Amino acid sequence: MKSENEQKLNYENWVDEQIDLATGDEKTELLNSYKQYKELSNEEQEKFVEYLYNPQVQEQMIDALSTVPKNSSRSLQGGDIEVTGDTPSIEHVPGKAKAANATNKATYKRGIEVLGVRIFESTIWVEYSYSNCKITGSQTMNAYTSLNFNPLLSSSYSTKTVSNTGLVVVVSSKVNYSYIYQNLVYTKNGTISIWADVNDNSGGSFVEN
Repeated sequence: MKSENEQKLNYENWVDEQIDLATGDEKTELLNSYKQYKELSNEEQEKFVEYLYNPQVQEQMIDALSTVPKNSSRSLQGGDIEVTGDTPSIEHVPGKAKAANATNKATYKRGIEVLGVRIFESTIWVEYSYSNCKITGSQTMNAYTSLNFNPLLSSSYSTKTVSNTGLVVVVSSKVNYSYIYQNLVYTKNGTISIWADVNDNSGGSFVEN
């Protein structure tokens, strides 16, 4: 069993490597989380790292990430950990409006915070156009891990789909969350989705498969 100091040092070295490899928004998110982590006391940092390397706690996190509803959060470990299903958002895409035509981007995120530090975030979004009260198309969509501050938690996305009725656009993606520590493996499979309609309403969800 590694000492707490060795585990903490190994974790911080891993974070430094991830920041060096990252670019763009991913790098910005990692730097923000690292800043939050460094603002913790030394005791809090040790507790933070202990949570990341505790299989039972990680199972609780993944279970909550797979079940917490949108617009809600779930507390674990006496409030030290918060798992959130964020409120879906819609934003106008600058520079793409033409009279009655416009392009919007709907986004939905699910995330985990440990001691106030954001350590993981799944994101799904769709950029879609509408004209004369009708959705005319969905130009692009994506589902991905926008932040991973946890060396033992991995995720993968597949089977991304888009449907458009003219009034509502819906996008979804299969997702797998996996926690691997020594000989222990814990996984959850599900589908993350977001929808948006012509009245600028939106919703997000995660359904276990």
